[in-house]
Amino acid sequence: MAKYLWKPGARIPINAQGAGERIDALRHKRGGNITPEHVVADAKSPRSPLHSAFEWHNTRAAEQFRRWQANHLLNCLMVIVKVSRDGEEQIKSYRAYVVVTETDQDRSEQVFAYTLDALKQPEYRREILERALREHQAWEQRYHDLEELAEIVVAAARTRERIKA
Repeated sequence: MAKYLWKPGARIPINAQGAGERIDALRHKRGGNITPEHVVADAKSPRSPLHSAFEWHNTRAAEQFRRWQANHLLNCLMVIVKVSRDGEEQIKSYRAYVVVTETDQDRSEQVFAYTLDALKQPEYRREILERALREHQAWEQRYHDLEELAEIVVAAARTRERIKA
């Protein structure tokens, strides 16, 4: 039997082992593959071990979904700017907004900052770079079996060492 756990940082209020076993059973019942719709259909039953992972109050669920849509909108918006490099003007596209941690005296929260402004602020730039490196390491772990990507992994390791120095 497979062992299941949630990835680091996941905030899912149900037991990973129970969820994994249930989803695996659903997958086998369906012949090998599963969709989110299959998971939701099963979770509708209060007897399903997946039930508590979902918001069943429609008003709250709708508000959560709209927040998710706003987050998606901010994550997907790009900005096109002219950049001068070595006396040559280029047109580049960037993500318009990036998540950073805004800290006051008594609180800190994740907010979206305009990317080009955030990159000019050392604390935000460091945070963005650290997140990018963590995301790349997660990518490496996800695809470590693919020998075809070995050159990328080596180049990334050199880059990480250069940044640390």
